Amino acid sequence: MTTSAGRTATAVLADDTSGTTVAVHPERTDDTSTVRWHVAGGLPGGDDALLRADPYIAQLISAGVLADVAADGAIVTTLASGNNWAGVGGVVREAVQHAVATLGESSLAEGRDCVLARLARQVVHDETGPYVASHGGGIDLLGVRADVVYVRMRGACNGCTAASWTVQARLERRLRAGAPWLVAVRVAEFLPARD
Repeated sequence: MTTSAGRTATAVLADDTSGTTVAVHPERTDDTSTVRWHVAGGLPGGDDALLRADPYIAQLISAGVLADVAADGAIVTTLASGNNWAGVGGVVREAVQHAVATLGESSLAEGRDCVLARLARQVVHDETGPYVASHGGGIDLLGVRADVVYVRMRGACNGCTAASWTVQARLERRLRAGAPWLVAVRVAEFLPARD
């Protein structure tokens, strides 16, 4: 039986058109809710926060499919209660494959700002943007500098006092869940120059 969280995860993963497939092999652990995913060729550089920032892994965590993910020579995934591997194992495998491919492309050299920018693009496009548009406004992601996300508000939202609530409650909270190193989300007209 696939849970509603599993159906949500399947829908999210079905939108991926990258075609990147990474060979991963699941290994059982003593904890029946935890699986270690061994990566063919070894795990690219990355830490737990970078894994959690992958949009598919973040979606599985926020949808209640995964309780945790960690890097420990392999990718270690733990299911949230109410899920089972028979029901959601396939979508977890696809998310792990996506995360490994992303780590391989970005590695730590790309840095947290790039990972944060990728997550911010997804959240602005899929979640915050439609909400803001329903209120007659718009939101543009200007970029990321030193773990700070910069956005510009347009239309009815530009200058609106409720816009700060939207940025805080909707965007910043969602970004922080996937990227705990986030310093802040700031509304600005221009992206500040690099130091």
